Amino acid sequence: MYIRIKRWLDVILSVLGGVVLSPLLVILVVAVKLDSKGPVLFRQKRVGKDKTHFSILKFRTMRTDTPCDVPTHLLSNPDACITRVGRFLRKTSLDEIPQLWNILVGDMSIIGPRPALWNQYDLIAERDKYTGKRGLTPNMVRPGLTGWAQINGRDELPISVKAAYDGEYVENFGFGMDCRCFFGTIGSVLNHRGVREGAVQMKDKLHIALVSAYFAPEITPITHLYADLAEDLCRYGAEVSVVTNLPNRGLSEEERVAYLDRTDEMAEEGYRILRVGTKRRESKNFALRALHFLTNTRALYRAAKQVKADVYLLGSMPPFLGLVGAGLSRRARTVYILQDIFPDSMVAMGKFTEWHPVVRLSRRMEQRIYRKNTAFVTLSEDMKRTLIARGVEPHKIAVIPNWADTESIHPVLRENNPLFDELDLPRERFYAVYAGTLGILQEPDVILDAAKHLLDEADIRIVIFGDGALLEHVKKRIEREQINNVLLFPLYASDRVSQVYSIGNAALVPLKKGTTRFAMPSKTWSALAAGRPVIVCADPGSEWARSIEHEGYGVCVAPGEPREMADAILRLHASTVSLDELGERARSYVCEHASRAGATRAYYDWLQ
Repeated sequence: MYIRIKRWLDVILSVLGGVVLSPLLVILVVAVKLDSKGPVLFRQKRVGKDKTHFSILKFRTMRTDTPCDVPTHLLSNPDACITRVGRFLRKTSLDEIPQLWNILVGDMSIIGPRPALWNQYDLIAERDKYTGKRGLTPNMVRPGLTGWAQINGRDELPISVKAAYDGEYVENFGFGMDCRCFFGTIGSVLNHRGVREGAVQMKDKLHIALVSAYFAPEITPITHLYADLAEDLCRYGAEVSVVTNLPNRGLSEEERVAYLDRTDEMAEEGYRILRVGTKRRESKNFALRALHFLTNTRALYRAAKQVKADVYLLGSMPPFLGLVGAGLSRRARTVYILQDIFPDSMVAMGKFTEWHPVVRLSRRMEQRIYRKNTAFVTLSEDMKRTLIARGVEPHKIAVIPNWADTESIHPVLRENNPLFDELDLPRERFYAVYAGTLGILQEPDVILDAAKHLLDEADIRIVIFGDGALLEHVKKRIEREQINNVLLFPLYASDRVSQVYSIGNAALVPLKKGTTRFAMPSKTWSALAAGRPVIVCADPGSEWARSIEHEGYGVCVAPGEPREMADAILRLHASTVSLDELGERARSYVCEHASRAGATRAYYDWLQ
């Protein structure tokens, strides 16, 4: 009964507050606008009732180049980020006034646990440990403008203590508790209690060992992610050692050989790199590749054992690295990153069935990986559900999407893009771009078949920047079937990603049917960061399909349907909606949901 009364009180008080404070609101709007460049309001993705997400509103108190997904008390130098007016607003808590709108529309309440950032997985998990009246947990009630934890320490509280106060709130949930919070807030604001601007320096650095088969300077779809992660973890205060194999992919023979003696060095960004393993190039033969992986995996395990780390962070390519984590878990915590879920990806390729001895052995390996590793990171809620179905406990899984570095990846105007001249591409044509691995899961045949449906469209070209197991297959099909509207080029280094995707009017993301349960291509975020709408092959009802439908930054087509892909390209070519407008939606989406700062900070918090 009180929940209904509480909602009516929220509506009444938010309306009254908005009316009474309207003169002050006008003054603050002008002050924020005059004080620094940027929007008046700041929007941030937060966790609401039942762990749904919403955009919280605040008056902007920081410069626009401040990382948007990092709690202020964790910034290393917040004084350099906070504006003059912002300092006053934060001290008096006037920056929170726009949240009256969040309260009115039902995202928030006047009183409740403060809404966690979307990437504060530790706080969200801690809150789930407490159950109060009517079976409520702190994550099941509307978050509040203020709450019990806010008046008992606020930023000064450790995560576990803050969650305990939120648990105490739901245990005593009712009108009396809300009154105590309301009047206690007045005293807290007047005394400025519990506000901390900036991270507390740790006496001892967290030592993280990042174990990955692939790392810079190799050119693969994921190496730039691990380089970003190593750099940012150092920036957040950790000591980082990267244990990786000698570079192989995407390098000329001369470049590859130059790294054979660089087995232990310090990167300019502050992390150590240990390179181990075979000096031979990776073969394209399946059996020889497997032997290559096994040899290199053994070398990674032996090298990682020599690194005295507080936590080991392991990539999932090749999947044997999960067993490395299982072995290392006797020494320290291990966190396994599932870029895709193996052996599902192998079965999806069609080379093996579930009853094949290799797959059955891999399933046993998979169970050992899930049982022995301490925690897991996966890329989507769909993938998390798959892991839970395999027996992984939900509290051991963090969903942290791959990201795009939205500062380095940006739209490039056609007249300023040198790739058009380098590749001899007329700037006036319509281009659909694919950039990434050419493998079975990516179904490049769908792109080629779609191109054949578009052969009569003189103004449309498909441009592929790719490498991988099916590269020669793609080359031969283009030549044999004279698919002249497809242009094939090698993968470019990460510093030219903006130029690569900015060639296109749209970006293609093909995937096999059912793949979204166990994979999420990171190339999507790079395309969105470059301001390009995407044409994605995604299963109906999947998280990805729902996101595209809701946010409108691209077109979703059925996997394995070249006719649908061709029609989507034609629709965008003839669209009455400006492609620039779709591109703006795309970039806005990735900045909010898959920024580098937000994702790498989420990793740092999870590793602690």
